Amino acid sequence: MTNTLEPAENALAPSRNVLLLLAVTLGVMATQLIVPGSGGRLALADLLAGVSFLVLLVGLRRSSAKITLPAALPAVLVVYALANVFAQSSRPGVVEVAQRVEFLFCGVLILTVLLAERPQWARTAVAWALGVSLLVALVQGMTHGFGSTIAPKDVTELPLGFGGGGFTGLFRSRMALGLFIGTAVAWLQPSLIARARSWKWWLGIVAATALALGFIAHGQLLLLTAVVLVLFGFLYSWQAGLANVAALVLLALSLSVGGRGAVLSESLSPLTAGTSTNAKAKLKPGHVELIAALRLANQHPVRGIGAGDAYQLRIGTTYGTDLPPKSLKNDTETDSQSGYGILFATVGYPVGLLLVATLLAGAALGIRAFLSPQGDPMALGSSAVLVVVLGAMCFTDPFTKGNAWMVSLALAGCWGTGPVLRLGFSRVLAWCVGFAVLGGLILAAGKAEAGGNNAGQSAGNGTTVKRQPADPWDSADFGSDQFVLVVDASEATKIAKPMVKIADSQAAKQTILHIPDKTTTPPTEEAVGMKYGGATFEVEIPEDMTVKIWVRVWWDGSCGNTAYVRMGEKGKLFCIGNDGTYDEWHWVSVPSEDLKLKKGKNTLYLLNREDGVRFDQLFITDDMEYVPQYIEENEDE
Repeated sequence: MTNTLEPAENALAPSRNVLLLLAVTLGVMATQLIVPGSGGRLALADLLAGVSFLVLLVGLRRSSAKITLPAALPAVLVVYALANVFAQSSRPGVVEVAQRVEFLFCGVLILTVLLAERPQWARTAVAWALGVSLLVALVQGMTHGFGSTIAPKDVTELPLGFGGGGFTGLFRSRMALGLFIGTAVAWLQPSLIARARSWKWWLGIVAATALALGFIAHGQLLLLTAVVLVLFGFLYSWQAGLANVAALVLLALSLSVGGRGAVLSESLSPLTAGTSTNAKAKLKPGHVELIAALRLANQHPVRGIGAGDAYQLRIGTTYGTDLPPKSLKNDTETDSQSGYGILFATVGYPVGLLLVATLLAGAALGIRAFLSPQGDPMALGSSAVLVVVLGAMCFTDPFTKGNAWMVSLALAGCWGTGPVLRLGFSRVLAWCVGFAVLGGLILAAGKAEAGGNNAGQSAGNGTTVKRQPADPWDSADFGSDQFVLVVDASEATKIAKPMVKIADSQAAKQTILHIPDKTTTPPTEEAVGMKYGGATFEVEIPEDMTVKIWVRVWWDGSCGNTAYVRMGEKGKLFCIGNDGTYDEWHWVSVPSEDLKLKKGKNTLYLLNREDGVRFDQLFITDDMEYVPQYIEENEDE
């Protein structure tokens, strides 16, 4: 069996050093490592991919060579960008489009060259990346426990992008690690099977597959990967199928050791177990968010709400009162949002389905390439990767650093028999210029929306009155005449000890209010006041209105999970919190549906009730259905 991605006539013939650079780039792509000193903003793979792409451009410029690219990808990227133009997503949309271009244009071009010239180097790069990540995860499992997670952190707090105190390998979360393991095994296995000539080799494949899959710490992801491996194994040959069945049997026997079975069982069900005999099982946060995301997509079915941070800022609008607010209790939850929900909500159903169709077409072409007389095992492995990705999008987003590059690798490996574009230097450059123009259109559309007559009207002191016109592209008008006020901890007008202002990288403005543990607490409710610690905020209200108030908090434990809120010096005292969500930022509401504020300046008091608590933001709105989820921002920021 041979590789269908053999160098074509007039193809680029890079030097050995260039191919080595491409192989190293692929190895780094299969991680979430960051560039030291970049503040977590620049992935090491981004840097190397940029260098590799420029090197290939120089090679194209010096010759008349051409590089092949799946013909569907430029069309997908164009309509993806146009969706962001119509959504007026501005700078965040430009960043998101640039990432898609990086993955689906630049990345596929780079990896197509490597697979055509040195497929064995590509396999070695992925195998090494997989081995190193498994080794790191093994050490993390020994020190922290299998499947252990960490509280949500900025990537800047994770040394080199990994190793933050959980079972994450060279990735940020165990979900991201598990998805990489699943796709890497699916991609490598057919090529290894093609080399099997003795029972010892088959035994090694069975043992290696069982070992690698044993590091996937998410039940749904493990089940998905196992099913794909068995199906594609039998598609390859009956021996390969039986080998994968044997690997799964070996894996199942090993799960009884070390408590791994309990971790996988907990993450296999979409429901949470009841906390008591009378408690009902509930849908897990990631699946709840899928419902909310599809509601958001249905409000903007044609062009979506725009890529970038729009999803995070608006997902709370569709939770309403019937869905429980999402609680980011550990880092696994960070990557457990449905990729389909995010995709359809941000760019709409037409573009989202086009991208899904492209992945499906790639999987079909990979199978066709394998079944052809040439019988390319690498194409079959690439097809298996795309099937794993399409399934995993039900409960995670694969278009993140590390895993998105595996999608690029799979598309480069399975499209050999499909319609392709042959691009020389001038055409590659023309496409790059075209994408840059589309980015400029997104920026221009965003600025036009921000400066239009219907833009958010500032009412002072961080206040914004949202006034969004009906959109003929959508089936529903997304919230008109809604008042929103977001106040950050840094805007406190007065702070009384033991409450203090400290830095926190996870906060909206990297500054929070904190009452340290084992400090003074008020003796009774009647004695509550600034003398026992607290902060005041001056908020400007454009007109008399009834509002709902939320506070973004961090509780240390059951003896540090409450605070007092009061509007005005003699207003009614409300106790907030008293929930069981600890060691994470989350939103709690002031228990009042009839809180009336007067036009003009109002003083909000945030007062001490228990120590060991932290405060980040206040969120005031007249939309009683809105449930904030993450860091909130004003519309005019």
